[in-house]
Amino acid sequence: MSDRRLSTRTPRKRVSRYFGLLFAFIFSSSLSFARVVILDPGHGGEDSGASAFFPSLNKKLLEKDIVLVYAEFLKKALEEKNIKVILTRQEDLFLSLQQRAALSHYWKADLFLSLHLNSSEDPKIGGLELFYLTPNSKEVREKIQKEAISGNSLYKKTPNPSLNSLLTEIILEHSVLSSKFLASKIGSTLEVGPLKEFGVTFRGIGPELFYVLAFTQRPSLLIEIGFFSNPEEREKLLLPEFQEQWAKAVAQGIELFFEEKVQDISLL
Repeated sequence: MSDRRLSTRTPRKRVSRYFGLLFAFIFSSSLSFARVVILDPGHGGEDSGASAFFPSLNKKLLEKDIVLVYAEFLKKALEEKNIKVILTRQEDLFLSLQQRAALSHYWKADLFLSLHLNSSEDPKIGGLELFYLTPNSKEVREKIQKEAISGNSLYKKTPNPSLNSLLTEIILEHSVLSSKFLASKIGSTLEVGPLKEFGVTFRGIGPELFYVLAFTQRPSLLIEIGFFSNPEEREKLLLPEFQEQWAKAVAQGIELFFEEKVQDISLL
């Protein structure tokens, strides 16, 4: 019998494939049994976000209050599609970015959506934007690894620093790919629906460094619903008709995402 020694080093490509397949299995299994979406109305408490005075109402309105209304509309639209929805806050409450993301881990959410209103010094700028986490940031990788080690069982079972680094790359790669795919589905349903009907510009999809997205470690988007600094656009943002149609379009995009993920898990 030959004296063959088993190497303790696992080839990087084999490990990457293993965790990639494991990630795909876990994600596809979760879609088969339950679909959970975390909706995160931005700001809250002492963090008001953007603000604007509405002459028609003779008062100032705050971003934190408006995005909560949008979250409620979207919750209703998703629940009508038998999707479980968890709100990070249901009242005027301050939460840290880590606390918001922690809810996605607790509920083992499939998706995380953070809702915001944009603002600019130029009052003519308007439109809706969809952002996913930029993969090209050393700081993002470090934050993901730091947060994940404290709460992710895969990390706890792989104390090797090199393997943890590889796992971070895999989590980031797959979550970004899925997030971009999700953004494309939501963007398409919004663009041909409420944005077109109400004359709101679709500013597109892009990568950005938002830490709340990094902390979630799952498919996630930050949606800038419109510009609160644009007088014409902010009036549209208050219309219940726009809010309802916006929610139904986003829910439709999420439904398409889930359906196509089940059909083609190779996209992960």
